[in-house]
Amino acid sequence: MLFLIKEYCKFLFASTNQHGVHSPFVYGLVTKCFYDTKKKLSYSDIIPFYREFHQILPFNLKVTKLLNRIIPYLKIKKILIVSDRFEEIKTIFTSGNDSLKIDSQIEEKNSYDLIYLDLDETYPKKNVLKPLLSTMHNDSIIIINKPHKSEEHNFFWEKVKETPEVKVTIDSYLLGFVFFRKEQVKEHFNIRI
Repeated sequence: MLFLIKEYCKFLFASTNQHGVHSPFVYGLVTKCFYDTKKKLSYSDIIPFYREFHQILPFNLKVTKLLNRIIPYLKIKKILIVSDRFEEIKTIFTSGNDSLKIDSQIEEKNSYDLIYLDLDETYPKKNVLKPLLSTMHNDSIIIINKPHKSEEHNFFWEKVKETPEVKVTIDSYLLGFVFFRKEQVKEHFNIRI
């Protein structure tokens, strides 16, 4: 518990909102997606779903809505969900977002637009990052759930940030966002959502 308090205090001290962001790509993502308060049609499905399954979902309603919003904002078409909660996460992504191809295992010939990696499972113990990198393209994103939940998760998150292929990371404390945009300078952002 002390570890979580320490990590959260470190995050709060280092975090900012859109005014502390100097990358046009990240600024647009934060202002037009992260902080988007407009009601979406998909919320009529998301909110009752969240109320029914909130006890097994690894995040709150605000994060659930953000995960649903990021799909159309980044024009995501192919998703890999690495989680024991596959069906629940799939429902969040697909509500209001038609024509998504979603896998639960890495398909070698696939190139994914988004990979959702649930660190609540045993995945940080495995060497999962290397196989995932081979399925990514320039505009791909990895969303890592709870990068600060434990020392092991925190260590994994730091390793991801140090990976040479990774150009932009956004830490929102509850989620970590990883981008591979070759046109970006390597940067890390702590953003409050």
